[in-house]
Amino acid sequence: MKTPACLSDPELFCLLKEGQPSAFDIIYKRYYPQLYRAAWQQLGCHEYAEEMAQEVLVQLYQKRTAIGSTEHLSGYLFTLLRNRMVDLYRQQKRKQNLDLKLRQKQSIVTPPAELALESKQLAQDIEQTISRLPEKCRVVFRLSREQNLSNQEIADKMNLSVSTVEKHIAKALKKLREVVELRS
Repeated sequence: MKTPACLSDPELFCLLKEGQPSAFDIIYKRYYPQLYRAAWQQLGCHEYAEEMAQEVLVQLYQKRTAIGSTEHLSGYLFTLLRNRMVDLYRQQKRKQNLDLKLRQKQSIVTPPAELALESKQLAQDIEQTISRLPEKCRVVFRLSREQNLSNQEIADKMNLSVSTVEKHIAKALKKLREVVELRS
């Protein structure tokens, strides 16, 4: 009989589907370093790389019963990692686009009185939109934008995961984007 560490990926995955905690431990020890390295090479940030590698393994565990048999567990895990990184890049791109739109909106040349009135109204609309956000979402967004805390700092301060912080910020930015687009 094979020792648990000598089991093949398909054998480990079958044990994982059956609910064997030791199978997950072995998969974690076997693939976490590789996932971390791949994420770090792409992101260049240790915190994001750690979180990405952990999220991928947690996602495997959470979806273990819904996944059909997998002969190539490493391929499956690296596909999950790639998809998670694509999601992160998309979130960052949307944030950059919104920031760019806001800067462009501010730089349009208009008469000073009209500009002041329009800026004041936009600021009121933005503040109103922020105040209508759910409490955690509002607090996360204010910590991010007003106190310039990183997502990791916010997560630590509020006892949330970084992905939850990112989701709250994305939700707030979506609402603000709608306000800005309505005014355009």
